[in-house]
Amino acid sequence: MRNLFIGYYKPANEEVEKLWESSIIVFDANALLNVYSYSEQTRKTTLMVLENFQNRLWLPHQFALEYQKNRLSRISQETKNIADVKDKMRKLLDNEIKSIKRHPYLSDMQIKQLQEICETLHEAEKQHETLLMEDPFQEKIADIFKNKVGTPPDENEKKRLCKEGKRRYERKTPPGYCDYNEKNEESNTYGDYIGWKQLISHAKENTSDVILVTDDFKEDWWLKVRGKRVGPRAELISEFNTETDGKIIHIYSVSSFLSQASERVDIEISSEVIE
Repeated sequence: MRNLFIGYYKPANEEVEKLWESSIIVFDANALLNVYSYSEQTRKTTLMVLENFQNRLWLPHQFALEYQKNRLSRISQETKNIADVKDKMRKLLDNEIKSIKRHPYLSDMQIKQLQEICETLHEAEKQHETLLMEDPFQEKIADIFKNKVGTPPDENEKKRLCKEGKRRYERKTPPGYCDYNEKNEESNTYGDYIGWKQLISHAKENTSDVILVTDDFKEDWWLKVRGKRVGPRAELISEFNTETDGKIIHIYSVSSFLSQASERVDIEISSEVIE
C-alpha cells in the first residue's frame, strides 16, 4: 500500500539516512533570500552548512534567477523593517517615556537599555543598507554554487512550461498555484512550476534522490491542517517519484534542514540559530 500512495507517507528512517548521505541538495530562491533576514550568527552558520554540502548542491536555473532578481528588493525590505522598528521605539521613548520627569515603573537603567537598542537598530539599518552597493553574501553564495546551476530553458521550452503551468494552476495542482492571478499574469507567475520541472529533470538525468529546502510556506507546497504544516503536499512527492522512476524527494524548511544537519556535520549549530 505504501508504494501505491508514497506521497502520503513520511520517508522511512533508512530512506532519510540515504538522502542525507548521497542525495542532491537544492535550495529554492526563498531559502537563499532569507539569508538577508537572519541574524549575523544564523547567516554565518547557514552559509557554513551550505559549504559543508557544497559538492552535492545544485540549483535549478529558475530558482537561481529568482534569487538574483529579488535580492535587492529583499535587502531593501529588510532595511525598511529594521528602520520601522527603530522609529517606533524612538517615538515611544521620546513621546511616552522621556516626556515625563520620571517613569513610575522603568528605572533609569532600563530606559538607557531602550536607548541602546535604538542605537543598535540604527547601526544595523546602516550596515544592511550598504548591502545594496556591496554585498559579500552574494559573492559567497556565488562561490558556493559555482558550476552548480542548471541551464536556462530556451524560449520555446519556457512557453511550453508556462502553458503547462497555467493548466495546472487552474486545477490547483501544486506547486505554485498560489502565485496565479488570471487577471494579472506576471513574468514570475510560473516560476515555482518551472523550477520544479527543472529539478525533476535533473534528478531523473542523474538518477538521484533530492533534498529540497524551501521557506515558501504557502499551501501549494505544504499540507496544512487547521493552519499547521504537517508535511509536503502528497502530489509533489508522488509526481517526483513517478517522473524519476522511483526516486525520493524530501522537503525541509531551512530551520528543519539545519536541525537535521546539526546531527550530521562537524559544525556547531545552536538551538538559537535553529529557532
